[in-house]
Amino acid sequence: MRTLVSFLSGSAAVLLVASSAYAQTDPRYLSDPAYLPVEGQFTGSTAFTMSESRGNTYDSTGLLASRVYDQSDHIAQSLGYGITDDLSVNIDMSYIPFDKRNRYPVGGGSTTRENSGFTDPTIGLTWRAIEQGESLVNFDVFGSYSPDWVGARAATALSGGTEGRGGQSGELGVAVSHVLPMFTIYGSLAADFVGRRDTFDPTTGTDASRASSTHWNADLSTQTRLSDEVSIDAGISEVFGHDHTTVTGASGVEFVNEPANTTALHLAANYNFIPNELVGSLTYAHSFDGTSRVDYPAAPLNDRTNRGGQENTWGARLSYAFN
Repeated sequence: MRTLVSFLSGSAAVLLVASSAYAQTDPRYLSDPAYLPVEGQFTGSTAFTMSESRGNTYDSTGLLASRVYDQSDHIAQSLGYGITDDLSVNIDMSYIPFDKRNRYPVGGGSTTRENSGFTDPTIGLTWRAIEQGESLVNFDVFGSYSPDWVGARAATALSGGTEGRGGQSGELGVAVSHVLPMFTIYGSLAADFVGRRDTFDPTTGTDASRASSTHWNADLSTQTRLSDEVSIDAGISEVFGHDHTTVTGASGVEFVNEPANTTALHLAANYNFIPNELVGSLTYAHSFDGTSRVDYPAAPLNDRTNRGGQENTWGARLSYAFN
């Protein structure tokens, strides 16, 4: 966390220096983190990613209880439209054809669970309240809403689960950016609000319910344009977890889930096949999870701690814009 704060502070200083030396109405580069469509312009992106993650679970005495290894594929589609030069709307939808979780307890008896299907869609708005040129920076306000459209069903040894969230969610945030001819710096802070979630458990025939929670997301992204065709993205983000309580199905056993903070580094190499109309990108991200806990107030011997969680994600993305 201290590293992230130092990085954000140093980057903010760079942004202030750059802003004082250069202020003009920013050009809008497709695939740039500060990109916003102009009035009447349609935009979109189609992305495919593959990820693998691993981590360790420890019991209440601190002994290793199991190792977890996950694999998943993800297809994401986004469409946007410029209502005005300063206001845009977008909708995002994802399909996960393969999501496999392998758990290897100490002493044997491994389990495998598989999920697949569509995720709940997300509808968002972005308003550029201040535009570079009128000010030294762009200042955006953005928000989104995701309804509970896809049912949430847990996977079992005999049947697959779904990718539905089991509840509604929303996001509200702000972003500041500065765009130079060869370089962009973009920083954002957002709150994610997740409502009560209910996941159907085929084993018991009841729902497992999770209380509402809020997470905070901080992100710092850059793009360096090496030429009219080639650019490189680099950034770092942090997710701050918030405690929430879960009640499990028919048993009624209540436990407190204390999620870990997650730090992620993300990179992309972009190539403009048609400048500002068609851009191809190769992407990579690596995330580190902090220590998370699951505490059972009425049965402390069942407490669990998760440590060493990491994830690698590789992908390809095609971004496009047209009037």
